[in-house]
Amino acid sequence: LLSTVAGQAGVAIENAQIYTQIRRRATELATLTEISAAMSASLDPERVLELVCSSVNRVFNAEKSAIFLLDKERRILELARAKGLTEAYLLASRSISLENTSRVRAVTTAQPVVISDVRVSKLPREITELSRTEGFAAYAELPLMAQGEIIGVMAAYFSQPHQFRADEIELLRTFASQAALAVANARLYARTDQTLARRVDQLQALDAISRELTSMLD
Repeated sequence: LLSTVAGQAGVAIENAQIYTQIRRRATELATLTEISAAMSASLDPERVLELVCSSVNRVFNAEKSAIFLLDKERRILELARAKGLTEAYLLASRSISLENTSRVRAVTTAQPVVISDVRVSKLPREITELSRTEGFAAYAELPLMAQGEIIGVMAAYFSQPHQFRADEIELLRTFASQAALAVANARLYARTDQTLARRVDQLQALDAISRELTSMLD
């Protein structure tokens, strides 16, 4: 009788766990879909960066987040947007050289960098000091890839050690891909818009000059 009850209890608990996981996954995907639609709807680069940072905290329950964009000519990662990070961190991470291999692994490897517990991981001194002063115990860095090229890095920071599940890492990858596309589209639109505005100004100037020249006989 006890064996039968134990077997039934085991099946019930397993079913409840599966249901909880499916429900959590569905909630995460629904939230991600909502956020992706908001990011895609905006063509303002600053607005998109703000959405990405705030959404990282919301979807993955991170306390802090940051977006770094790659400057290939200067070979640096520039801090483009941050959420919840202190001024000291912002100053220390304003510009990160690609020669600083410990800080740019997500770029050089094109793979996620996931640290579940900074305290027990063998990390360079620069990172451990940052984690201590900033107050994060775990973090994830995802490369932002658009059209096959890395355009930057998305980082999420957690105040407590955080065991990253396989499905959570996959969700981070998906979010990073959508964020990269939204950022790339917004930047392209901004550049195109600036080019068109400059062209319109040139044409207006030419038109004004043409009218002035044709009105003169001296």
